[in-house]
Amino acid sequence: MHQESYIQREKMVAAMTDIMANFTSYLGKHLPDDIVTKLGKLRSAEESPLAKVVYDSMFENLAKADEMNRPSCQDTGVVQFFVRAGADFPLLSDVRTILDEAVRTATREAPLRVLKPWTR
Repeated sequence: MHQESYIQREKMVAAMTDIMANFTSYLGKHLPDDIVTKLGKLRSAEESPLAKVVYDSMFENLAKADEMNRPSCQDTGVVQFFVRAGADFPLLSDVRTILDEAVRTATREAPLRVLKPWTR
């Protein structure tokens, strides 16, 4: 690979890693709009005072997470990516590296909850 091509590829990997880190960070802090809408409808239909308090607490938590730019839940879960890429995708051989580094970056910067991987 020519030096120029290598540098271009490294820039593409860095850009894709940054995009995926930002995406991963965003998902830890925000629920999809359709979920928020459904929760609002469920809250409106709820008759139990205790259940209404629980829904109100969830919405307050989501608002605070947005305001403070923090994850909406202490346990943001396990990040899984389901990737479909064609054989001609230029970074196909780098996908694993890109996603691993994106999760590490999001964990540091979001911050997502740090879990130590299981070892055998």
